[in-house]
Amino acid sequence: MIKLTEIVTEPGHYDPELERNSSSYSLRNTYINPNFIVSMVDNKKFNDMHTRRPVVKDLMAATRFTKLIVANGSGGVSYHDVLGAPEQHFSTIKEHQK
Repeated sequence: MIKLTEIVTEPGHYDPELERNSSSYSLRNTYINPNFIVSMVDNKKFNDMHTRRPVVKDLMAATRFTKLIVANGSGGVSYHDVLGAPEQHFSTIKEHQK
């Protein structure tokens, strides 16, 4: 198992002044079996949001995000938004496999 930091989207509320739903985000640890990772891609949504303002308070401006796709036992997949660039996670997985 590898330990990752996942971005959790908290339920938002409608802001009539902005005319859109506003969400908040928090972090939590998640543990994933690297053998079940199907793919990793740059998370454009969170990278773009973080460029405008921090997604979570106190995150460094250089923080990058990855969309992680993991196979689950029912034949489907689950999606996880995690801190770090895909290249960082690839290195972690390679180290884990040694």
